[in-house]
Amino acid sequence: MMPQMRSIRHHWVFGVSAMLAIANSAFAADAKADDWRKRRDERAAQLAKASAKWVAKLVGTESNHAVIGEPTQVRAWLLRPQESGPFPARAEDYPILEGPVVLSPQLATNASRILLATDSYAWAKKKMCLINYGVRLEFVRGVDSMNVLLCFDCEELRFFGGGSENFDPARPALATLVMTAFPTHPRAKNLKTDPLTASQIAGLNNPDFVSDKKLRWYLELEQP
Repeated sequence: MMPQMRSIRHHWVFGVSAMLAIANSAFAADAKADDWRKRRDERAAQLAKASAKWVAKLVGTESNHAVIGEPTQVRAWLLRPQESGPFPARAEDYPILEGPVVLSPQLATNASRILLATDSYAWAKKKMCLINYGVRLEFVRGVDSMNVLLCFDCEELRFFGGGSENFDPARPALATLVMTAFPTHPRAKNLKTDPLTASQIAGLNNPDFVSDKKLRWYLELEQP
């Protein structure tokens, strides 16, 4: 074989080998990404299922869930600071600073969706904070009612008849709701909050919404 032909063949074989190596590398990267997405989706489904149970346990009972999910009316109060315990046994006995204010249908719907959204809570997050409830929400459905107390100092809430949990991820949405209900009161206006992000707004429209950032935090996975 002529030297020139051997050189051409050598370069051709080298070029084909390089292209195959690149193709194999790209295929491996795609397979890795597909595997990550598959594991993410599987764990997301597990998380959504588990989180729904956490919310149900937090709210307390199915009737409580129904009252918060589909209320006929939602009322709000600003509460006076509670300097020391013990806390009142009934939500109605907390000293009132302002209210009640009947929330508009849109605000009432937002309140329901925020409180029942799995992504609204920093589950089992431990804090060293003195609870000082500043807002009370009452959900009414027929003869049934359900009270929720909010502490914006600790970002913790309490469902009467249920449990307590941290609402750090939902603070912007809940603070916006309170400031809208009490637009002129200095206590409400002092609830400084960042504007709602697109993902948080989307979350208001989907009670099972789980943001990508929160999902990665829970699953401890990093995208390749």
